[in-house]
Amino acid sequence: MTVSSIKVQPAGYSGMPAVQRQELRGNRTIFFCLAVLHGLVCRLLQEYLFAPADVWDYMGVIWYDAPLWREILALGMAALPALFVPMRVTRAGDLAILILYGILYVPTVAMQPNLSLSSLPSQLTYTIISLAGLALLCWMTRIRIDQARPVGGLRPKTFDMILYASAIVTLVMYGLFSPARNLVLDLAVLYESRADFFSSASQMPMFMNYLFVNSSLSLAPLMVARGLYHRQWSMVGLALLLAYMTFVTTSLRSMLFSVAFVGAVTILTMWKRPPAVSLFAFFLGIAAVCVGLDAILPEPLPTFSYGLHYRLFGNAALLSDAYHSYFDGAPKIYLSQSFLSPFLESPLWAPYQLLVGEAVTDVPGNHANGNFVADAFANGGYVGVLLAYGLLGGIILFYQRLAARKHLRVAALGLVGPAFYLTNAGVHSAILSGGVIASLILITIYPVIGTDSPPVHAKPASKHSDQVRRTMRRNSI
Repeated sequence: MTVSSIKVQPAGYSGMPAVQRQELRGNRTIFFCLAVLHGLVCRLLQEYLFAPADVWDYMGVIWYDAPLWREILALGMAALPALFVPMRVTRAGDLAILILYGILYVPTVAMQPNLSLSSLPSQLTYTIISLAGLALLCWMTRIRIDQARPVGGLRPKTFDMILYASAIVTLVMYGLFSPARNLVLDLAVLYESRADFFSSASQMPMFMNYLFVNSSLSLAPLMVARGLYHRQWSMVGLALLLAYMTFVTTSLRSMLFSVAFVGAVTILTMWKRPPAVSLFAFFLGIAAVCVGLDAILPEPLPTFSYGLHYRLFGNAALLSDAYHSYFDGAPKIYLSQSFLSPFLESPLWAPYQLLVGEAVTDVPGNHANGNFVADAFANGGYVGVLLAYGLLGGIILFYQRLAARKHLRVAALGLVGPAFYLTNAGVHSAILSGGVIASLILITIYPVIGTDSPPVHAKPASKHSDQVRRTMRRNSI
């Protein structure tokens, strides 16, 4: 009997051992509580740490009073998807869903009463549509696909050589077309360095912009994940060097954060706890460490908490609610300011990122890039949000087909970079310049199980026990 011939039963299948059902309920309860705590911590930091420090008003750090019952309802709605999103990595898209849930959905919904200027019915509608979109994404990525015949797959040595060569060639391209001005970038002049980079970007070849993004969102993260799982430390070191050089060249912190984030998530997936529990505990750990450092170091402002926690969670929530407030009742742009701009006329007199940025911060010329939910609402309203989730579900489902019979957790980690990008860009932008195409190519040529060496940490198991374990894990979702 082959693995593909096993009939996967629903999550409530009575044949599941009682011990496993009890463990599943316990982990779900822990996960739900962690989601509530995560949303609560985001709220507390925003209200009592970031908003009172008026120095960051140019970034739109705001806070409006709201009734207590509305804030409690928002926390409950933020934690509700913890009852159905995947907890374990049984499909290649599970980690991406967890990251979008933790970084985007929870902060957005939890802080919506205090960040949105829309009416209460509009706020609730936006939350319900986002909840329905997340449920649609989970349902689509659980559609069974034929995994009997793997797609592509190179020999492990050949694949590793391609990774090494791609990283080295990328570093050479950096040196030829966009040399780093300083190997140690002073964070105090970060925005000045970023402005210098953007001013010189027009003089670089067009392919360099794609090289920057794909190297930090696809190539380097996959090298980190594969290197950690297979103990190839030279691969990990080269990936970190590539990420750092991308950061000092572009002055974009996201280029460094994405790779560091993938490295942390890779280590979390090696723990015995379900990745959902480990990931949300990690989110709470980020808040605790940042607040602790701000309390210890003699800084007048919460620099660490703002630079990491707010950038990771608070900014995504602000932009989701700001876009909803701005375009609620206003004309939608229907991709007229995207790659379809030559064929469609925009109803707006300026780029919508500029209009939202100026409206939120009262700073002329301030652009505010929205995440994929905010961007979808600006382009198509509530229907656009559902379509964006559906398109993302189709992309992940296609990725899962390409990842069939390949190292599951490394394949899942290969989508973390594009998921991280979606917290600051639309789905259509992610396809072309957010690492999605590069990730699809890399997973296509990734070695197939049987030709690739097993992860160093993995324990040998018989064929029968491996089949039973996979079946039970799928039942536990």
